[in-house]
Amino acid sequence: MSHYQKTTSRVILSVTETSLSLDGISLCLHAWSSSNTFFRYSGKYPVVLLVLKGEYTINVSKNHFVCSSGTAIIIYNQLTHTRPSAFVDGGTLTFSFELTPAWCSEVGIQLPPVSSHTFPKAGFMNELMFRLYKEYKLPDEDAEHAVHALLLEITLFLKREYQAPVLKIPNWVSQARKIIEKQYSEKLTLLSLAKAINLDYSYLSDAFPKYFSTSFNEYLFTLRVEKAAILLADKNISIDDIAFLCGFYDKRHLEIHFYNHFGTTPDLYRNAL
Repeated sequence: MSHYQKTTSRVILSVTETSLSLDGISLCLHAWSSSNTFFRYSGKYPVVLLVLKGEYTINVSKNHFVCSSGTAIIIYNQLTHTRPSAFVDGGTLTFSFELTPAWCSEVGIQLPPVSSHTFPKAGFMNELMFRLYKEYKLPDEDAEHAVHALLLEITLFLKREYQAPVLKIPNWVSQARKIIEKQYSEKLTLLSLAKAINLDYSYLSDAFPKYFSTSFNEYLFTLRVEKAAILLADKNISIDDIAFLCGFYDKRHLEIHFYNHFGTTPDLYRNAL
């Protein structure tokens, strides 16, 4: 068993992150002092998260799920947006770790795919995460063994809880993703995409949500607002120009979709950067 790596701490905007590494997994404690925007989950692998204090909101395809203190959840989808409700009782505190392939390979477990916002069986999973958090606060030799055992138990639990057939991804999925990424600012439609990848429109309409976890329009506009959010960091570009560059009709059109996904306006988002 490898030993604990040095604890690191950093502050990003209004978020303080403290992490501790063991066997290729980083156990992270996030203290959110303030937040009025949704953050897009940008990881590649499942994140198991426990809300220790305050509330944590998950937004997937315009559906909102408010997780109160004591709730264990899984986040595994790049179209997932999360927002800590830092104004509740002075802030939100979360404890989490990412289920990396390196860890799963180390313990010989192949984790099946899970949904964008999965709530494990409350009692057992919450208890495991609370026990892991307690050991995390005691970085000694005994705690190291306890953390390793708890991580293994949590991983096994998830494997058994979410057994699912491995979805074979057809070639057209990567082709579609590349076209959308390249042409997101243009007048791209599901029909034009179907023609570009030589698929029947009706088939693509039914199959797209299966492989992208959302509808074509939701996927396209999510990409557009994410691109807009990146451009907002450059204050030399007007929001009207950003709207045009990202495929929106005008600033108002951008504002509607931006608010739906981030819970704030482009102006407020830019001011917070």
